[in-house]
Amino acid sequence: MKPTVPISRFWPLLAIVALFAFLAPRSAKLGYDYKKGGTWNYDNLFAPFDFPILKTPAQMQEEIDRVSSVRVPYYSYNASVVRDRLKTVDRMDLGELKPLIVSAVRFIMEKGVLSDDAELDNSQVLCIQKDKRAVKVPSTEVFRLSDARSELLRRIQERTDSDSVDSLLLANLVYDCIVPDLTFDPDATRAQNDDAISRISPTMGNVSAGQLIVSHGDILTAETVQILDSYKREYESNIGHTGPAYLSVAGNILFAIILVSLLWFVLFFGNPTVFSDNRFYYIAFIFTLAVSAILVVSRINSGWLFIAPLTLVALYLQSFVRPRLIVPVFILSLLPLLLYADHGVSLFIIFLFGGVVSIFCFKSFGRGWK
Repeated sequence: MKPTVPISRFWPLLAIVALFAFLAPRSAKLGYDYKKGGTWNYDNLFAPFDFPILKTPAQMQEEIDRVSSVRVPYYSYNASVVRDRLKTVDRMDLGELKPLIVSAVRFIMEKGVLSDDAELDNSQVLCIQKDKRAVKVPSTEVFRLSDARSELLRRIQERTDSDSVDSLLLANLVYDCIVPDLTFDPDATRAQNDDAISRISPTMGNVSAGQLIVSHGDILTAETVQILDSYKREYESNIGHTGPAYLSVAGNILFAIILVSLLWFVLFFGNPTVFSDNRFYYIAFIFTLAVSAILVVSRINSGWLFIAPLTLVALYLQSFVRPRLIVPVFILSLLPLLLYADHGVSLFIIFLFGGVVSIFCFKSFGRGWK
């Protein structure tokens, strides 16, 4: 005759159901395990909805590096400097060459003058902020300070036969009136570079609903894996949100009830005497700890489960539980991997094998090898 189970033992089980339902991930998991170079062992996969193809981290970093390498420097145009210098030249006694000199100085300074130590090459483009507008111009269309003064002399000599132009400019300090009127703006340059990076699209094309993604038996290339990863991301982000939210919660509650009910049946039919002492609380604690760890890590990053010490569950159970209960309880504690974790089948097999081996080794160490 099977002993009766005290009603007080059901309350912890109900609390465990509530905890599991609360911790379970809210989004659906794509039930495919795959890797680059592997074989697609499932049926032909057709896209059930439209989704974008996401760029890989390496592709995104490559684009960021490319955008950063062609940074356009921003310079502020100082119109007040230009006006002051033109007024200075206009007050000079330059004779009949005065209109020509004033015109040449205006042309050069309105084009823009950089200091000689500006870090630009002839193939670069720069952006000049003038009159609340930013205009991109080739660096060859602005002057460095030394080139600007040479350009002044050249433009005047082209329009006069006088041989004393250089002396006139030197004597009246006209050359000194030409000064840099373009100032590098590091904040605008950095802001525009950050804006260019932010405009980099994280996607590279789309897959239409009904389009074949991969066929049964295909070898998975890098491109196919990228499409599958994109499909997985879209699937797990949207499934459960497009329908009523209560369906996802109800599914988690149902799974928690089934899982805890299976634990109760395993204990009741395997060794019902555990309900009459503190071993029940110990088993429930170890079981709850293992399942909770799987659910929490699955919500954060399923990849971390590969380094989770879940095989210790079998060893902790072996301390106070009969051998015929260890494996069933251990298997139940691993079941959430199949539903909620990425690569759940692989993880389930790895931990199940590791747990069985650890149980065998523990027993052998306890009684000696024969």
